[in-house]
Amino acid sequence: MGTTKLSEPGQFDIEKAILITSEGVEVDLGKSISEIVLYESIEANSITGHIAVFDTVGLSNIGPVVGMEYLKLVVGTSSLNNDKFKVNFDNNVLHVTKILDRKNSGNTSSTILEFVSSELIHSKRTRVNRVLKGSFSDLTKVLLQNDLQCKKDLYIETSLGQKQIITPNNTPFRLIAKFAQQAISKEHGSPTFHFYENLKGYHFRSLESLYSEGSKFTYVESTAGAKVGNTPGITSGPDVDAKLTRDLSVIQNYSILQGKDFLINAPLGGFSSTMIQHDIFYKKFDTFSYNYFDNREKEKHINSFAGDDDNPIYNDAFVDDQNRRITDFEYATFYTPTSRVKDENDVYQN
Repeated sequence: MGTTKLSEPGQFDIEKAILITSEGVEVDLGKSISEIVLYESIEANSITGHIAVFDTVGLSNIGPVVGMEYLKLVVGTSSLNNDKFKVNFDNNVLHVTKILDRKNSGNTSSTILEFVSSELIHSKRTRVNRVLKGSFSDLTKVLLQNDLQCKKDLYIETSLGQKQIITPNNTPFRLIAKFAQQAISKEHGSPTFHFYENLKGYHFRSLESLYSEGSKFTYVESTAGAKVGNTPGITSGPDVDAKLTRDLSVIQNYSILQGKDFLINAPLGGFSSTMIQHDIFYKKFDTFSYNYFDNREKEKHINSFAGDDDNPIYNDAFVDDQNRRITDFEYATFYTPTSRVKDENDVYQN
């Protein structure tokens, strides 16, 4: 399927949509698709989504479809001919995991299939039972490429420190999630790593790494379908491009998350905390302190990369007669073990 002219924002071309049944039968869904939805988030380690098809090809007879199928999907846009802008799951097929719904209306039936990217399925099938040595960023790359056979692009930020980790009966994704909780950025010195997948590939990187890339798109409040320019009745040329771009940038819906809850943030260490790190090899421990106001001078937040003032959401005024701020109290204490490995010169490193 394909179109020759872009007529509305969000328009796409289905170049390939092939369902491979559990018995190896290939079914072309290209002309039967009514909806495709893809979800990606920096909190999700896999792309998920669903596809709705009109059952004009007799899926119930050919399959049957039971939730064990594979989906080859290639989606492009008329105005972007470069392959890097396509949603391409041709070689890295999607896995159908669930039949969300089946509906019959008169002589027409429709089926909605839920799918995920293949690495999530492979992770659930894989167990890591060995000693891992290296930095968290290097170990993440090893698990993705060697254990999960991931062929997608990887965007992995370098982390500090060398680790030696014993992994009894763990899945790769579970291990990488733990790495993200402990990794510290070599460039920014921050512990804000996230592990996620988007349409570009897999990412293991800090929030500061994302902030430093700058804005990719600007969304505005406007009325979808409004005319652009001085010429009445937009038909072609720059006015059409401006209209499509503005329609694409219109905010459909939004919500403001409220994170200012003292009773929740304080016990979690959001204002201040102490971390005790125990070195079992050298039989010693180190203590590290965090203070929301004092540490902000060393941290970089999203406004810092945009060149704007970075103001805290809380006030640093004194709250008692001892001239203490809300961050000068001890709210939480954390304990963590550390491990060390030898380098080639027999020098122990964290």
